[in-house]
Amino acid sequence: MSKFIRGLNRYSLVILSDFQTIPFKADNKKRSDSYTFTMDKNTVKKIQLEFESPPNHRELSLLIIPEAEFQLETENIDIGSGLQDIITLRYIKNNPNHQHIEHLSPLQTTGELSGEEAFLTSKEQGNKILFKSKANEKAFLQVFNANNKSLDYAVVAFSGTKQVKFNNKTVSFISVKGGSTNIYGVNIPKVREKQNYQIVLFPSPYKTSKIEDGFNNRSYSTFRTLIEP
Repeated sequence: MSKFIRGLNRYSLVILSDFQTIPFKADNKKRSDSYTFTMDKNTVKKIQLEFESPPNHRELSLLIIPEAEFQLETENIDIGSGLQDIITLRYIKNNPNHQHIEHLSPLQTTGELSGEEAFLTSKEQGNKILFKSKANEKAFLQVFNANNKSLDYAVVAFSGTKQVKFNNKTVSFISVKGGSTNIYGVNIPKVREKQNYQIVLFPSPYKTSKIEDGFNNRSYSTFRTLIEP
C-alpha cells in the first residue's frame, strides 16, 4: 500500500472487514488491531500487510487516522478539521447474496442542510461543534445527504484506533433521503479517563453498481470529540 500524505505527522492504520476491526501484521511487526507510523512531508510510505478476512466477508476498508491519540483540549476549528479527515480505501466484493439490513430510525428528518455530511452536536437543532462532552451525556448526530438520491450508510465509532460501540452496537446502518438531514440520538460512552470519540460513516455499504461509483470509495467522519469522565 502506498499513499501520498502532506505534512509531518503520526498516522495509524486500521483494517475493517464488514466495518469491524480485524487484526493484521504490518511491516512484519506483531499482529495487532492497529499500526502507527510517521511520515515526513511530501513522501510516500509503503506498508507490507498480512491479514486474513473472515469467510464470506463483503467489504474491506483500510482507514488511516491522523494523530489518533491526540486529544484536542481547545475549540480550534483548524486543528479539529485536520483531525477530522480519515483517509479511506474501500474494497467491495461483488456478492449477489445480499442480506437484509435494518436501518436505524431518525429522531427527525429536516430539509435544513448543515453543510457537513456527519456532524455531532449537543442539541438536536444545534450547529455548534461538540469538541468536548461529559460521559453518559446525550448528543445528536446530523447526517446530511447533499445528493439527489437516497443514500445508505454504515455507521461505526472510534476512540483513537479502538473501535467502540455506537449506541450499543458495533455497526449500525442508516438511510437518508436526497437533499435531507437525518438527526439521530447518540449516547456518549462511559469512560474512566479522557478519551477521543469520533463517528465514521461509510456511504453505499456493500454496493458495487455503477450508480454507486464515487460514493462507495470514501468515508465521512465527525469532528473529534473529547469525552471527560
